[in-house]
Amino acid sequence: MSCALVGCLAGALISGALSDRFGRKRLLIIAGMLFTVSSLGTSLAPTFAILCLGAFLEAWRIGLASSLSPLYIAEVAPAPSRGKLVSLNQLTIVIRILLAQIVNWLIAKPVPPDATASQILAS
Repeated sequence: MSCALVGCLAGALISGALSDRFGRKRLLIIAGMLFTVSSLGTSLAPTFAILCLGAFLEAWRIGLASSLSPLYIAEVAPAPSRGKLVSLNQLTIVIRILLAQIVNWLIAKPVPPDATASQILAS
């Protein structure tokens, strides 16, 4: 999880400089491609290091896209609907986070307090 947190932070921190250099649209397209690569990397990771790298890239893309998307929407949307569209973007982000937490809660298995790491991984 710490790889993902660092990746989100890195993506958000450098998104402004990268968007000034390459443009928001191009960077959002790159973020979409990175999502595909990082998803494959995390799902097919043969080692823990590759899993961490995939999680970092995925989170980097999330940090990048979450800071660039509202700006891009505000730039291309017609003036009367800008506020609505940016708010809708933020609302969908919050709804996706909520749904992810609900799914995690539904699939979580109780872990006995005296369980060892091998017992947890075996279940």
